[in-house]
Amino acid sequence: MTLNLTSRFIKTIVVLLVAWGSPVAAVAEESVVSLTLNDGLAGETVRSVMTDHSGSTWIATSNGVSIYNGKHLLNFRILDAEGM
Repeated sequence: MTLNLTSRFIKTIVVLLVAWGSPVAAVAEESVVSLTLNDGLAGETVRSVMTDHSGSTWIATSNGVSIYNGKHLLNFRILDAEGM
């Protein structure tokens, strides 16, 4: 009986540790934002997305890079051969 109780205790601790360290718990704290050309995104096709140490999101698009700080977009567009 003591072995069964110890076994159940260990299983409970393992389940709690796995649930506590689970990435699913972190997803609940983040929000999803949809940005489009109408919002000012630099390009229509997104090639890559990363977040820097300050929390700004860098979005590499087909027409340049957009930096999103949670409220505003700052764009660095790719210029064509004529500079337009």
